[in-house]
Amino acid sequence: MIRAHMVSLVGLLGLGVHSLAAQEAVSSLPVSGSLIYNGIIYDRLHGTGSRGGAFRFAGRVSTRWGEETYVGFGGGSWVRVARPDCSAVPDCREFLTVQSEAIIYQIYLQRYVSRKQLFLRAGLGLANTTTLLPENRLFLAVTRRWRSAVSAGAGIDLRIARFLYLTPSLDVTLLPGADTQSDELGSGFAAGLALTLR
Repeated sequence: MIRAHMVSLVGLLGLGVHSLAAQEAVSSLPVSGSLIYNGIIYDRLHGTGSRGGAFRFAGRVSTRWGEETYVGFGGGSWVRVARPDCSAVPDCREFLTVQSEAIIYQIYLQRYVSRKQLFLRAGLGLANTTTLLPENRLFLAVTRRWRSAVSAGAGIDLRIARFLYLTPSLDVTLLPGADTQSDELGSGFAAGLALTLR
Protein backbone atom coordinates (compact mmCIF):
# COMPACT_ATOMS: atom_id res chain seq x y z
CA MET A 1 0.00 0.00 0.00
CA ILE A 2 2.74 2.45 1.01
CA ARG A 3 4.73 1.45 -2.05
CA ALA A 4 1.74 2.18 -4.28
CA HIS A 5 1.35 5.64 -2.74
CA MET A 6 5.05 6.34 -3.27
CA VAL A 7 4.80 5.30 -6.92
CA SER A 8 1.81 7.62 -7.33
CA LEU A 9 3.69 10.48 -5.65
CA VAL A 10 6.74 9.98 -7.87
CA GLY A 11 4.43 9.92 -10.88
CA LEU A 12 2.81 13.20 -9.86
CA LEU A 13 6.20 14.82 -9.27
CA GLY A 14 7.29 13.64 -12.69
CA LEU A 15 4.20 15.16 -14.29
CA GLY A 16 4.83 18.42 -12.40
CA VAL A 17 8.43 18.63 -13.60
CA HIS A 18 7.30 17.86 -17.15
CA SER A 19 4.60 20.55 -16.89
CA LEU A 20 7.14 23.13 -15.64
CA ALA A 21 9.53 22.20 -18.46
CA ALA A 22 6.71 22.58 -20.97
CA GLN A 23 5.82 26.00 -19.56
CA GLU A 24 9.47 27.06 -19.71
CA ALA A 25 9.66 25.90 -23.34
CA VAL A 26 6.84 28.26 -24.31
CA SER A 27 7.80 31.09 -21.93
CA SER A 28 9.28 33.04 -24.84
CA LEU A 29 8.50 33.39 -28.54
CA PRO A 30 10.94 32.39 -31.33
CA VAL A 31 10.96 36.02 -32.52
CA SER A 32 11.09 39.33 -30.69
CA GLY A 33 10.04 42.88 -31.53
CA SER A 34 10.45 46.21 -29.75
CA LEU A 35 9.08 49.71 -30.26
CA ILE A 36 11.39 52.14 -28.46
CA TYR A 37 10.95 55.76 -27.44
CA ASN A 38 14.45 57.22 -27.10
CA GLY A 39 15.44 60.35 -25.21
CA ILE A 40 18.80 61.51 -26.56
CA ILE A 41 20.27 62.76 -23.31
CA TYR A 42 23.70 63.55 -24.74
CA ASP A 43 24.66 64.15 -28.33
CA ARG A 44 27.20 66.37 -29.98
CA LEU A 45 28.31 67.76 -33.27
CA HIS A 46 31.70 66.32 -34.12
CA GLY A 47 34.48 68.72 -33.20
CA THR A 48 32.31 70.86 -30.88
CA GLY A 49 31.41 70.79 -27.22
CA SER A 50 27.76 71.69 -27.76
CA ARG A 51 25.10 69.48 -26.23
CA GLY A 52 21.40 69.06 -26.68
CA GLY A 53 18.44 66.76 -26.41
CA ALA A 54 15.88 65.13 -28.65
CA PHE A 55 13.20 62.43 -28.55
CA ARG A 56 12.85 59.85 -31.30
CA PHE A 57 11.21 56.50 -32.01
CA ALA A 58 13.16 53.39 -33.00
CA GLY A 59 12.30 49.76 -33.67
CA ARG A 60 13.94 46.33 -33.55
CA VAL A 61 12.95 42.90 -34.87
CA SER A 62 14.97 39.77 -34.07
CA THR A 63 14.94 36.00 -34.00
CA ARG A 64 16.14 33.74 -31.23
CA TRP A 65 19.54 32.19 -31.91
CA GLY A 66 20.33 29.85 -29.05
CA GLU A 67 18.89 29.82 -25.56
CA GLU A 68 19.92 33.33 -24.46
CA THR A 69 20.81 35.10 -27.73
CA TYR A 70 18.83 37.08 -30.32
CA VAL A 71 20.03 38.36 -33.71
CA GLY A 72 18.06 41.04 -35.50
CA PHE A 73 17.68 44.30 -37.38
CA GLY A 74 17.07 47.73 -35.90
CA GLY A 75 16.30 51.17 -37.26
CA GLY A 76 16.08 54.59 -35.66
CA SER A 77 17.16 58.20 -35.89
CA TRP A 78 17.95 61.33 -33.98
CA VAL A 79 18.34 64.99 -34.82
CA ARG A 80 20.68 67.63 -33.41
CA VAL A 81 20.02 71.36 -33.58
CA ALA A 82 22.67 73.97 -32.67
CA ARG A 83 23.58 77.54 -33.52
CA PRO A 84 26.31 78.05 -36.15
CA ASP A 85 29.78 79.20 -35.17
CA CYS A 86 29.47 82.98 -34.74
CA SER A 87 33.18 83.49 -35.36
CA ALA A 88 32.79 82.03 -38.85
CA VAL A 89 29.40 83.51 -39.75
CA PRO A 90 28.78 87.24 -39.20
CA ASP A 91 25.52 88.19 -37.44
CA CYS A 92 24.73 84.51 -36.85
CA ARG A 93 21.95 85.37 -34.42
CA GLU A 94 19.86 86.36 -37.43
CA PHE A 95 20.42 83.03 -39.16
CA LEU A 96 18.82 79.66 -38.84
CA THR A 97 20.42 77.05 -36.64
CA VAL A 98 22.53 74.11 -37.81
CA GLN A 99 20.54 70.88 -38.02
CA SER A 100 22.06 67.43 -38.42
CA GLU A 101 19.99 64.25 -38.58
CA ALA A 102 21.10 60.61 -38.72
CA ILE A 103 18.87 57.71 -39.78
CA ILE A 104 20.52 54.50 -38.63
CA TYR A 105 20.12 50.90 -39.85
CA GLN A 106 21.91 48.16 -37.92
CA ILE A 107 22.22 44.42 -37.50
CA TYR A 108 22.58 43.66 -33.81
CA LEU A 109 23.32 40.84 -31.39
CA GLN A 110 21.54 40.79 -28.02
CA ARG A 111 22.65 38.44 -25.26
CA TYR A 112 20.75 37.82 -22.02
CA VAL A 113 23.11 37.46 -19.06
CA SER A 114 20.72 37.12 -16.10
CA ARG A 115 17.53 34.99 -16.05
CA LYS A 116 16.48 36.22 -19.49
CA GLN A 117 16.01 39.74 -18.12
CA LEU A 118 19.28 41.71 -18.11
CA PHE A 119 20.90 41.92 -21.55
CA LEU A 120 23.85 43.37 -23.42
CA ARG A 121 23.58 44.50 -27.04
CA ALA A 122 26.01 45.39 -29.85
CA GLY A 123 25.18 46.65 -33.34
CA LEU A 124 26.90 47.42 -36.62
CA GLY A 125 25.44 49.12 -39.67
CA LEU A 126 25.04 52.30 -41.70
CA ALA A 127 23.83 55.83 -41.00
CA ASN A 128 22.34 58.21 -43.56
CA THR A 129 23.27 61.70 -42.34
CA THR A 130 21.69 64.94 -43.54
CA THR A 131 23.13 68.24 -42.31
CA LEU A 132 21.73 71.74 -42.96
CA LEU A 133 24.19 74.58 -42.43
CA PRO A 134 23.23 78.23 -43.03
CA GLU A 135 25.65 80.09 -45.30
CA ASN A 136 23.87 83.44 -45.23
CA ARG A 137 20.38 84.87 -44.84
CA LEU A 138 19.10 83.23 -48.01
CA PHE A 139 21.00 79.98 -48.56
CA LEU A 140 21.48 76.72 -46.71
CA ALA A 141 24.27 74.27 -47.46
CA VAL A 142 23.00 70.67 -47.43
CA THR A 143 25.30 67.68 -46.90
CA ARG A 144 23.99 64.14 -47.35
CA ARG A 145 26.04 60.98 -47.13
CA TRP A 146 26.24 57.42 -45.81
CA ARG A 147 28.55 56.50 -42.96
CA SER A 148 29.22 53.54 -40.72
CA ALA A 149 27.42 53.22 -37.36
CA VAL A 150 28.55 51.25 -34.30
CA SER A 151 26.51 50.89 -31.12
CA ALA A 152 26.57 49.18 -27.73
CA GLY A 153 23.96 49.07 -25.00
CA ALA A 154 22.38 47.34 -22.04
CA GLY A 155 18.87 46.98 -20.67
CA ILE A 156 16.43 44.87 -18.73
CA ASP A 157 13.13 43.21 -19.64
CA LEU A 158 10.45 43.68 -16.98
CA ARG A 159 7.53 41.30 -17.59
CA ILE A 160 4.07 42.90 -17.64
CA ALA A 161 2.24 40.03 -19.38
CA ARG A 162 3.07 36.53 -20.61
CA PHE A 163 5.00 37.63 -23.71
CA LEU A 164 5.03 41.39 -23.13
CA TYR A 165 7.80 43.34 -21.39
CA LEU A 166 8.62 46.91 -20.46
CA THR A 167 12.27 47.47 -21.44
CA PRO A 168 14.35 50.41 -20.17
CA SER A 169 17.76 50.61 -21.83
CA LEU A 170 20.87 52.72 -22.40
CA ASP A 171 22.65 52.83 -25.77
CA VAL A 172 25.62 54.71 -27.18
CA THR A 173 26.00 55.11 -30.96
CA LEU A 174 29.19 56.24 -32.70
CA LEU A 175 29.29 57.54 -36.27
CA PRO A 176 32.96 57.38 -37.32
CA GLY A 177 34.27 59.72 -39.99
CA ALA A 178 32.17 62.78 -39.20
CA ASP A 179 33.07 65.83 -41.30
CA THR A 180 34.06 68.64 -38.94
CA GLN A 181 33.58 71.21 -41.72
CA SER A 182 29.91 70.33 -42.23
CA ASP A 183 29.04 69.88 -38.51
CA GLU A 184 27.80 66.32 -38.92
CA LEU A 185 26.68 64.30 -35.93
CA GLY A 186 29.46 62.33 -34.30
CA SER A 187 27.84 60.38 -31.47
CA GLY A 188 24.72 59.95 -29.39
CA PHE A 189 23.84 58.54 -25.97
CA ALA A 190 20.21 57.49 -25.60
CA ALA A 191 17.99 56.43 -22.71
CA GLY A 192 15.15 54.35 -24.14
CA LEU A 193 11.86 52.89 -22.96
CA ALA A 194 10.38 50.12 -25.07
CA LEU A 195 7.47 47.72 -25.30
CA THR A 196 8.97 44.33 -26.17
CA LEU A 197 7.16 41.25 -27.43
CA ARG A 198 9.19 38.06 -27.09
